[in-house]
Amino acid sequence: MSTLNYVGGCQCGSVRFETVGELTNLCVCHCSDCRRSAGAPMVAWGTVARKEFRVTHGRMAEYRSSAKV
Repeated sequence: MSTLNYVGGCQCGSVRFETVGELTNLCVCHCSDCRRSAGAPMVAWGTVARKEFRVTHGRMAEYRSSAKV
């Protein structure tokens, strides 16, 4: 099995990241919080093990969108 690599970041480009490994908990969410934050009818997302995640540019910050999430 080959190793999967993903790169990404925030829309403004201040933060960039990369992952190595398998994405898990893949989901397409239609909740009002996700729709509102993305400005879209749905949002696709997944998780990766912390040890397989690395910030390559900038500094991450924590954001809690709501008490329910």
